[in-house]
Amino acid sequence: MIVTSTPIIFFDVETTGVHVSVDRIIQLGLIKLLPDGTKKEWSSYFNPEMPIPPEVSGIHHITDSMVQDAPSFKQSAPLIAAGFKFCDYAGYNVDFDISFLRMEFKRAGVNEKLNGRRLDAYKIFTKKHPRSLSAAIQTYLHRDINSGAHDALVDIRETYELLQAMMNAHPELPRDMEGLYKQYYETPKEGFVDADGRLYWRNGVACLNFGKYPGKPLSEIPRDYLKWMLSQSFSQDVVRIVTDALDGKFPLRKLASL
Repeated sequence: MIVTSTPIIFFDVETTGVHVSVDRIIQLGLIKLLPDGTKKEWSSYFNPEMPIPPEVSGIHHITDSMVQDAPSFKQSAPLIAAGFKFCDYAGYNVDFDISFLRMEFKRAGVNEKLNGRRLDAYKIFTKKHPRSLSAAIQTYLHRDINSGAHDALVDIRETYELLQAMMNAHPELPRDMEGLYKQYYETPKEGFVDADGRLYWRNGVACLNFGKYPGKPLSEIPRDYLKWMLSQSFSQDVVRIVTDALDGKFPLRKLASL
């Protein structure tokens, strides 16, 4: 049990996407822990007043029909802000959730900055389970890293042995360099257009995932910005997509039915 003299709100938001400038909250779920140990739970859907991209619905399974009769966040913002006032906050990767709440409050004209203390389960997890070479050695080779670690030759010997152990532990991995390279450097992760994640799918349309125009469809990006992208060190995949965009050809994704 966490001991506290201040109410703590453990909360999570579901959204129409990951960009606070264009996306909206469609669900808020929370547990409010009071100093006496009492817990109160609350959850609500919100109508984002915009379509939920099918790619996103495929992740959290919230559809347009589930929120069409829900209030907008703006309607509920004063009540929500009052509940968050003078509290601390907790969650998993909670900075993401706080950034969306702050933006929704701002849009609603509600003056709540969410300046309480934060507790993030993700930070505890990464601290207790670091993603370092020594942690990987313990996981796959079941021993401590050699005492000569951070000597370049010692480190790469350890890495060589680690990769062999990883291949043995994961028989589903490709056995050849070409297959491994394709899987980890050329195959986009789910929801992304390219392997580097510079572009992502939204409603079956390629959108930027960085820079001055996050969340904006590639077809609406100014040509000068696209030309600037070609002058940077992006992957060949991104260069090809941007070059096609300058010629008026844009990638389209066939949407699976939900």
